[in-house]
Amino acid sequence: MAETNLNFSKVVATPTPGAWSQAYSAGRLFAAFSLETDIIPEAGGEHLNSIGKDLISTLESEFFTLEKKDLQSIKQAITTTVGKIREDIKLSMILCYLSENVLYLFATGGGKAVLKSGDKIGTVLEADETQTIKSASGYVQEEDIIILETKSFQKVIPQSILASSLDHNNPEDIAESLAPHLHEKPEGAASSIILLYKKAGLEEMTPPSEEPETEIEDEALEEKEQITSSDQTLAKTPPEDIDQVSEPVQEPQPETFPIDEVEEAMEPTSPFLSDQLPRRRRVSFGFGLGLVKRLPYPLSHRRRVALTIAGVLIVLIAASAFLALTGRQSQADKELFESVITSAQEKYDEGQNLKDLNAPLAQESFREAKKILDENKDRFRQGSTEDKQIEDLLAQVNKEVSASTDGQIVSAKEVEKSESKLLLVEIDNPKATYFAQNEDFIYFVDSSGVSRIDKGNNEKEQIIKKDWKEEGGIGLFGSNVYVLDRRDGILKFVGASESAYNKTDYFSEAPDLGSSIAMAIDGSVYILLDDGSIKKYTRGKEDSFSVSGVEKAMSKPSRIATNEDSDNIYILDNGNSRVIVLDKDGKFVSAYSAGVIKNAKDLDVDETGKKIFILSGGKVYQIDLK
Repeated sequence: MAETNLNFSKVVATPTPGAWSQAYSAGRLFAAFSLETDIIPEAGGEHLNSIGKDLISTLESEFFTLEKKDLQSIKQAITTTVGKIREDIKLSMILCYLSENVLYLFATGGGKAVLKSGDKIGTVLEADETQTIKSASGYVQEEDIIILETKSFQKVIPQSILASSLDHNNPEDIAESLAPHLHEKPEGAASSIILLYKKAGLEEMTPPSEEPETEIEDEALEEKEQITSSDQTLAKTPPEDIDQVSEPVQEPQPETFPIDEVEEAMEPTSPFLSDQLPRRRRVSFGFGLGLVKRLPYPLSHRRRVALTIAGVLIVLIAASAFLALTGRQSQADKELFESVITSAQEKYDEGQNLKDLNAPLAQESFREAKKILDENKDRFRQGSTEDKQIEDLLAQVNKEVSASTDGQIVSAKEVEKSESKLLLVEIDNPKATYFAQNEDFIYFVDSSGVSRIDKGNNEKEQIIKKDWKEEGGIGLFGSNVYVLDRRDGILKFVGASESAYNKTDYFSEAPDLGSSIAMAIDGSVYILLDDGSIKKYTRGKEDSFSVSGVEKAMSKPSRIATNEDSDNIYILDNGNSRVIVLDKDGKFVSAYSAGVIKNAKDLDVDETGKKIFILSGGKVYQIDLK
């Protein structure tokens, strides 16, 4: 096994003529690959296992020659590698690289990464079936288990079986429980690698001198409760794992007797007194030694001594009982505080560790920490050390929860208008309604049609005359221009020559788009509606898509932005003065709140430069992406 702080084991199915898979490891680099094709090679033709070896060789060449290994550089190396796969071959890949305790994840073709952290299990990254490469990064903790799965592996191993196998904390045991299920179905493209993070020293590894294994032990699982995916962003509905803070156990209280009354235990010694007085008298003591009430007959010295001793004993017993009760209550309070602060701190730390890997799950952890603190903060004396510690932690938790609902408050600094060519064109063309851009041109819609401006020489030309009723957005994909008509659907304009476009209808039957606000395209079409919901269409057919994890409802949203190179979707939520960031499955990633957003007209996102430009009041403002 390579020297690393990851223990790992591999699961690989038996190849078939049309499918091949591999689980790969080299130093701190781990990956699960699969290749599939409908074209079976003839004798002497190039087989998938040969193509797969070339794929791994290319990856090694690209990856291990990187001077700096970070999210962007590794993604570029993978992009180059994937770009060499033939179009008739379907690739599914999930890859991870560990730099100390920072985990970088990359997926394409339906590849998926599942993380078990403590009792939580869920998906931290999942790609769609296209060759678009998705990426994520975050921290891992001691005993975290990472499972890398190809698309076919997910089909063969149900999530319930995978969840059951993760009861084991050893990758070899997990793999061993999975193998029988893998061989039940002829899925040659199924492969997975299971990793267990351990804190240990790391050494920079060099690429292997030999080709990776082609024969790998198969491994496998037993059935349990189903994992639900979260993207991908850990799970949509993770299993309940919060330790409930129980009421402190009350210890049995010692039985006590009244100390304000004591029966006189002595009989009169004089027969005379005995004949004239009751046989027994009560004398009353206050709390402490008190004074004996005057009796209608004189007390003997013996009686006075006895009563005094009884009073002292009563005081001592009462004081002992009081101190015991106080001590027991103090211990119970201490145990309660330790239980509350420990549980809440664990949830807060868990949320911090998940922020980059899975923002929705991180927010769930923050909310659980808040619930623990809110339910127990009044049990401690105001101003006490315990009360102060709880209030301090609650303030940190509330800050994180607030960031999820309202958006983290950020600084929006004014910059030169030329910082965003898109927004500069908007300022110069105030009568236009919607704008879109690619590397070469900026396109916009106005009352006469669609025009474009060359980014190189700023020349402007009208390319499409208006042929719609009520525009609701514009989008680009390749050289094609899409115009959303709120009354008649989406019009697709395909370039027939340098200056001519042919019009077709994007929908065979147009849906109701009367409430649409804007649209964006990354291969699929995303339409933002006035209630903050988003409709997604691919090749004219509606896809299942919903916004999740945004607790505070959008108010007066106005723009949506994404493209084929973006990892996320960005929404201008004017009513709440924030920009909301979603992943491509609609799950909440983050939000940014600034006053200038309330009256913003449009936004321009530069993910590579980690910037969002906002057009508000004729000025351009910059917000830095975290």
